Amino acid sequence: MKKSLGYLSLMVLIALACNGCKGGSTPELDSTQLWPAGDASGKYGYIDKAGNMVIDAQFTTTNPFSCGYAVVDDNKFINTKGVQQSVASLSSAQSFYYNYSVVYTLDQKSALINRKFKYAIEPGAFTLYSMTKDGIILKVSDAEDKQICTFVNAKGEQVIEKTYEGAQPFVDGVAAVSVDGKWGCIDANGQTVIQPTYQSLLSIGNERILFLLGDKFGLLDTKGVVRAQAEYESANLEYSYGQMSLWNEGWLPVAKDGKWGYIDKNGNVKLSFQYQNANMFSDGLAVVEQSERYTVIDTKGNIKYLMSANEEPLTCYHNGLILTENLESDTYQYRNESGEVIYSWKTSANAPAQKIKNQNITITPARLYLLK
Repeated sequence: MKKSLGYLSLMVLIALACNGCKGGSTPELDSTQLWPAGDASGKYGYIDKAGNMVIDAQFTTTNPFSCGYAVVDDNKFINTKGVQQSVASLSSAQSFYYNYSVVYTLDQKSALINRKFKYAIEPGAFTLYSMTKDGIILKVSDAEDKQICTFVNAKGEQVIEKTYEGAQPFVDGVAAVSVDGKWGCIDANGQTVIQPTYQSLLSIGNERILFLLGDKFGLLDTKGVVRAQAEYESANLEYSYGQMSLWNEGWLPVAKDGKWGYIDKNGNVKLSFQYQNANMFSDGLAVVEQSERYTVIDTKGNIKYLMSANEEPLTCYHNGLILTENLESDTYQYRNESGEVIYSWKTSANAPAQKIKNQNITITPARLYLLK
């Protein structure tokens, strides 16, 4: 079987509710009509929806725009005109989430900058996770032989008094936390809303939380009520920097008895379990795999078009375009909603292509433990 979209490199995109900066407060929600694309030199720039290179291919790495800026060359920011923005020397930077970006200094200290490219949280020996729509940041520090998880605001002030041995970022007003080896959830006031009785939890948006029972997944709501029984072997979710996305169309791709299908937030089956692999819906379209062939479907399960025999997706649809790779010809192309190729390029032999933009990742019981 060809590798699924879920096993490609982790590059970006959390889908959370849209507020904050103009054009979308996370990369996935940003409406900027520019897409990272390469040329034969192995450099990357940005195309428009017609396939015109409007920011010259001059970068070694690129990311989608968010809050008016994109991270290029791993540690620099440009605006939509391609102009580099002034910022202190960094070893790496993450995209803006809700007006803030987590960055790393040259000595590998974590920090938070605002859209004026000033430090909101000064560099320190800790790990910061991206700002959430709740205005809360997960901060992880090491103390002797254990880690300490706290929740802070954009000023670095601790907003929840208690500390935890394990924690995940806030999503939809709740965060999963570990207490004495068991997982529960707290709200933004630090109050327990789901008692720490679960072997594993993962807040995934749409007011739903994956819970693990044995080796199967189910869904809880943010009050701890079971909404889907634990009967699924895997789920495909967009993943970035320790945070999970909500599912854009409200349908979650899950696997049961070795086949993939889609359920809604209450566990109702929306598309039957018939696919070799299934990925998130975005822009009303999703990529599934049938008979070793990637296929684009709509929310009724209708086939929009088939990808070429040696073609596989590198991203979900984003503002109407999807990036794919032809493995036989080593060619990369953007397709529109109709499947028409609007831009393509082939990298030079000594300049391997960059895997850009958002990727799905398959969540299994073993991987869920690794994410905590």
